[in-house]
Amino acid sequence: MINKQYCSFSQSKGLLYSDWFDRILKKDFKPPIGVGVDLTDACNIHCVWCNAESYRSSNTLKTADVFAIVDSLAAWGVKSVCYAGGGEPSCHKDFGKILQYSAESGLEVGMSTNGVALKPEDIATIAKYCRFCGVSFDAGLKETWERIKGSNLYDRLIENCKSLATAALDTDLDLTFKMIIAEGNQYEILTACKLAKSLKFKNFFARPVAFENIPHQSKEITFDIAAITEQMSLIQKEETDDFKVFGNFGRVDKNLHKLHNYPKCRATPLFAMFCADGNCYLCIDYRERDYGLMCKHSEIREFWNTPAHHNLIEKIDLNNCPRCTFGNYNEQIDHYVKDTFFRWFP
Repeated sequence: MINKQYCSFSQSKGLLYSDWFDRILKKDFKPPIGVGVDLTDACNIHCVWCNAESYRSSNTLKTADVFAIVDSLAAWGVKSVCYAGGGEPSCHKDFGKILQYSAESGLEVGMSTNGVALKPEDIATIAKYCRFCGVSFDAGLKETWERIKGSNLYDRLIENCKSLATAALDTDLDLTFKMIIAEGNQYEILTACKLAKSLKFKNFFARPVAFENIPHQSKEITFDIAAITEQMSLIQKEETDDFKVFGNFGRVDKNLHKLHNYPKCRATPLFAMFCADGNCYLCIDYRERDYGLMCKHSEIREFWNTPAHHNLIEKIDLNNCPRCTFGNYNEQIDHYVKDTFFRWFP
């Protein structure tokens, strides 16, 4: 049985990052462990909770520029690259070539996709070159998917998921059915989990949607906490040796509102965010927001660990942040400062 405290979906992996934590606290940052690259701001569906709606556009990175980013990252000592959104990465015409180039450059490669645009050659490339792939499915029923995604491509998605699962079967690809829990799908967590299992995904992962402090999203979401809690308990019974179930509710309070259990943000130097507008931003949650702007892609290694970089981090106001993607790392760094582990006493 897998210990979920030490799995790919747990930020307990921060326990491996003590060298980065030490350098963050000394304001002498190491290169980021991983980076995110948004290949495009364009998307082929219209999720009702889209957190990129404020900058949705036709911005798309040139393939040669992405290759240059990858070359620089590999030379810098970065460990991984994740292609997500922003927009839908598979909308980029050279999506498969970029995955292959990244892996062959020595980076571990991950991606997140809505799955509807994948071609057979894309699926083969993902299975061969990616370490993990998350499919943002987010529903248990066809009618729910079509309503929350604004698309009629459900049947194509199902076929693509079957093909992905078959391709991933004998590889190291960690293929995951992702479920963002929101008002329009919160009663389908168990149904979605059973669907993921029937499609032969390796994992099912659920978390609540981020909706606070997201540009152009002001709607308060009404969660049925009891129903969500019950379903999160029931889905554990769906686990087998070949199908694992995960959830992450560690960055929200009991009512699923954002929660910052730390006095300040320090974790951003663990990661760098390359957006499709040609700029780097302070963190995933500050994509294409003016107050998170760092520099041009080509300038990141010169900007990194400078006074300007340190000052940008110091200016972070947690009151303006959404649910923090790296919140658990911030908690760990805070306790690392206090040495509440008494680290030199095994």
